[in-house]
Amino acid sequence: MQIVFDVVDLLQLQEIWVRHPIAQAYSRLERRRTVLPCPVEFQLRQLMPRLGQLRNSSAWQANRLEKRADPAQIPMCAMTDAYLEILFPDEPSQGMLKRQLFVSVYNHFVVSQYRGDVSQTCGLLRALAEVRMVNQDECLSDGSLPLEGSNFWIPIDLTDEVRALDARYDSSKPNTPATYVVAESFWSLLVKASDEEVRAAAAAFCGDAGMACVEDCTQRLQQMADLARDWNRSSSVVGLYYQVSDESERN
Repeated sequence: MQIVFDVVDLLQLQEIWVRHPIAQAYSRLERRRTVLPCPVEFQLRQLMPRLGQLRNSSAWQANRLEKRADPAQIPMCAMTDAYLEILFPDEPSQGMLKRQLFVSVYNHFVVSQYRGDVSQTCGLLRALAEVRMVNQDECLSDGSLPLEGSNFWIPIDLTDEVRALDARYDSSKPNTPATYVVAESFWSLLVKASDEEVRAAAAAFCGDAGMACVEDCTQRLQQMADLARDWNRSSSVVGLYYQVSDESERN
């Protein structure tokens, strides 16, 4: 299982996924760079003729209200499986396609990201708290994961899609693990950590494992510290925690 921390602009994500018409959303995403892989490429020149096919399709014409509308004005979140089948005829699973669409949009608004092994990451965070003499109850859960913060930052019309980033989440089962907003108190553990404290925590975690372990763990802790500073520099971004299975990583 891989642990993931994201610093992401959820408000801009909501604008693109929920509020902007699909043609406008594609136009903005086409020009926006991302360092993360995107299953779907956003190219307006490929989308527009497919929107024309959708407008003339029986699936679109069957709805009286939409018959008079332009499908280019519908947001991505409102695209049904029948519409997606016309827009992306080569995709075997429309349910999977919609998931890939959201992940692709989401990845465009991730400012920075950390991925690592769950047990190693938790151990490093615990070691850093001990080195910095920080009360772990104020920043970490019982399992040494980040404390959960207010869910105010996740807009209600994005909740299911954002929660589904966690590979363990099952929307049909109540109280399943899911993506959550990280508490501000967790980030202070990393934001205020000095280079010396980061290295000391890595050395304490590695014990007698050798310098290669210390160097690797120092780099991983530094990645998390840099992520925290990215979060700290902007009032418009949100820190999210989730996990993905090794199998989904390979896919």
